[in-house]
Amino acid sequence: MSEESNSSIPNWQIGLAVGVPIAAVCIGAFLYHRWSRRCPPGQADTLGADTLAGAGKAARDEQPPMHKQGQAATFSKGKQHDDDEKEHSSHSEEESQEYKSPTARARESKDKGNKHFKEGRYEKAIECYTRAIDLSPQAEQADLSVYHHNRAASYDQLSAKAGGEEKEEFQRMVLADCTEALTFNPKYLKALVRRAKMSEVFEDFQLAVRDLTAACLLESFQNAATLQNADRVLKKLGQHKAKELFKNRKKELPSVMYIDQYLDSFDSYKLVDDVVEDGEVGTSPAEAEPSSRTDPGSADYQEVLALIRRHDYNRVLEKCSSAIKKGLTDSLANALVLRGTFYLLKLEHDNALEDFSRVLSMGDDKVPTKLRVHTLLKRCSVYQTEDRESEARADFARALELDPDDSDVYHHRGQLHVVENNLEAAIEDFTKAIALNNSSVHTHIQLGYVQYKIAVMQQSQELLLKADKTFEDIVKKFPNSGEAHNVYGQMLLDRQDVQKATQMFDKALELSPANATPWVHKGLMLIQFGQDMDGGIALIEKAAQVDPKCEFAYETLAAFEIQRGNTDRAIELFQKAMSLVRSEAELAQSYSLCEAAVIQQRVTKELGIVPTMPWGNQPMFSMM
Repeated sequence: MSEESNSSIPNWQIGLAVGVPIAAVCIGAFLYHRWSRRCPPGQADTLGADTLAGAGKAARDEQPPMHKQGQAATFSKGKQHDDDEKEHSSHSEEESQEYKSPTARARESKDKGNKHFKEGRYEKAIECYTRAIDLSPQAEQADLSVYHHNRAASYDQLSAKAGGEEKEEFQRMVLADCTEALTFNPKYLKALVRRAKMSEVFEDFQLAVRDLTAACLLESFQNAATLQNADRVLKKLGQHKAKELFKNRKKELPSVMYIDQYLDSFDSYKLVDDVVEDGEVGTSPAEAEPSSRTDPGSADYQEVLALIRRHDYNRVLEKCSSAIKKGLTDSLANALVLRGTFYLLKLEHDNALEDFSRVLSMGDDKVPTKLRVHTLLKRCSVYQTEDRESEARADFARALELDPDDSDVYHHRGQLHVVENNLEAAIEDFTKAIALNNSSVHTHIQLGYVQYKIAVMQQSQELLLKADKTFEDIVKKFPNSGEAHNVYGQMLLDRQDVQKATQMFDKALELSPANATPWVHKGLMLIQFGQDMDGGIALIEKAAQVDPKCEFAYETLAAFEIQRGNTDRAIELFQKAMSLVRSEAELAQSYSLCEAAVIQQRVTKELGIVPTMPWGNQPMFSMM
């Protein structure tokens, strides 16, 4: 099975369960780690002047709530605000002012500004807040923080009604005043949230995440709006950085387990057959082709086949290239598809596309229909990875034209539907694939997973029982499939059926001890339900030992290191995970988690905050 099945637990949920602050909680509803590449967008909340409660005196002295949308007066640059209020300063009032302290006069000016703000006279409000700032002694830091933030709120209102350069000028004034407010009071909640909002406008996602992290910490992670905003901006930060990081990172093959699962996800045409029980080598259709002893690249090509049968994948590309370069003729198409497959696995997509397209340009006498369909599906894999969905669909359509009864086409198109969250279409394709080839455990697992996902989304007990029945049938039909037991275990754990989930994970590890994900899930289960932190971590560390390229294990360990206060170690583990992920989206996720850990460490030190986490008995395991 392809890596989409390796883990279905979003890392933010793991982090929430173990007490990880921003590094996991603010990834809320993030990309599903294996099963899906998309997630619902976070709900963006309006950050108005009175969205959050302020801290201390700053909150008590801030401006009253704003008018509803449409009630605020308009403002044109260079034009005085048109209102009926007449300000009179009698001689007696001027004399009384002389006896008031600068602090009292500043606060009176602020109060006038608040009145103007409530009535939508933002220009007048700015004048009053500016006067308050000028009058206030520097020692009155709490007051100065409020004055600057109130002026920022006024500029914010003006920016909403302006356009072009004027709008940007007001927005920069908001940013500057919020920064001044935080200079006087670093824990000023409203100023943090407003500056985060404006930092996001100017695409300074680093600063926005920093401020929202501080806000989450100050609110003890109890404000859903702040969490959602932090989640959204953290995603943007990860996406912004991931593109460059993914492009420039070192490309290497994934783990043996990953390659095995990918190769095994194709049933209709096998490029290389497995070793049969009596020790003799089976023969694929391509290998059955007559081969001349004088074929120049034949020896190298036979070595490629031997390497793959031994699961010794590191030299496959080298030997494949050697066979092709020497002038291999009889098995050239097969060799090109093999090389393209390993280029795909190594994320060298341009090279993979070149090999696949070369095969597809050959005549029918060189490329049998089954191999042509297989090649189209491999090219679809590249297109899907690069989000070239229209080209992927075109290749699926062409494959079906060539062979409408090829089960692999329906299986892999079904996976595309899952990624697109088109679950009914996915069920239709998986059901068709099973009707054509009932012996594919991978298709059965995918069908069961989608049934379960729909059941949870619809909160349907009837559909839940149907999904459970599907998995019961799968483990009976395929008793030697470690992956079937592993995925069923995840589903059971999601429902908190710990006893039965334990049985499934134990069986999965018995059948596939080199598969890291059951070790991780069992470790998480031991921590949450067994309250055994050390034992659980030991199992997750075991996962990293059996598969040193399992990024899921490193990300999970990193989450626990944050909970333990070992942020430096957590960052190291996140960076290890980033070097192993298989897509730009996954890299964005890992980068976001890592960057959140770094920022949280810095913010807690800067503000002297001890995080208070939302801890409860909610299940941390969710396949959704």
